[in-house]
Amino acid sequence: MFKLSVVLCLFLAFTALGYNLLLIDDYAASGSNSDFEELINRGILEGMGISYTYIYNNSVTKRTEDASYLANYDIILWNTWNRVISAEEKNTLGAWVTTGAYLVVTGFDALGSPTDVNAAALVHSINSGDFSYTAKYRIYDVDHWMTDGIYEYTAGLEGDFYSESTDHDLAGPSAGTLALGIVWDGSGSGGFFGPIKFMVTENIGNGGIVVYWNGNKNVHDWSNFTYQPHLVNMFRNMMDYLCFIDPPSSIETVSWGQIKATFSN
Repeated sequence: MFKLSVVLCLFLAFTALGYNLLLIDDYAASGSNSDFEELINRGILEGMGISYTYIYNNSVTKRTEDASYLANYDIILWNTWNRVISAEEKNTLGAWVTTGAYLVVTGFDALGSPTDVNAAALVHSINSGDFSYTAKYRIYDVDHWMTDGIYEYTAGLEGDFYSESTDHDLAGPSAGTLALGIVWDGSGSGGFFGPIKFMVTENIGNGGIVVYWNGNKNVHDWSNFTYQPHLVNMFRNMMDYLCFIDPPSSIETVSWGQIKATFSN
């Protein structure tokens, strides 16, 4: 009976929640006026069955420099804006990703104004700095897991930004980083194509992933379904992939063989 109980405990422990998700807000001194406020209030993650821990005022507490704290989590959504991150933040988060963890970086002026070479290095961008406001974006690969998931992506190869989501930074992929989409001004042959909007770097260290989502003031791209349903669904596809389809390899697992060996002893 004892062995059976052990087997059941192992089975339940490792078929339960397969990830620990952390939302990091650089500002919002008391959690009010949070950049994640709209995402949380609209229950985007809750509607997907995704649970999370939310922390704020990271620009002061610098949890992103605390390796022992970050080790409690497998996936981080970090909204950082309008400040230069420290070299220690870059190095600590970079090392955390190599364990097989997943990092998503976004935010208003995350790489520019002021120019942030540390953040650029963390997200595998070859450049940084501020860029102009742009009205549209264009996707390079509609078959990627951020666009081709269970949440319908309806914008085709091009889409429009909500009025508060038009500010972006300079960003370009380093070697081995996928440029999934760009921002552009939508002026036809006379227009310009701007920096990368979405960058994805996979297989870092033990299978870690870094996603850079350019701009995204107040995470409107992730939460404003009324004006940007296509971007919200890209976010949903991304979270579905990271949490459920390909959960972090930093999560320890027990094989069926190990369970059978425990039962047979």
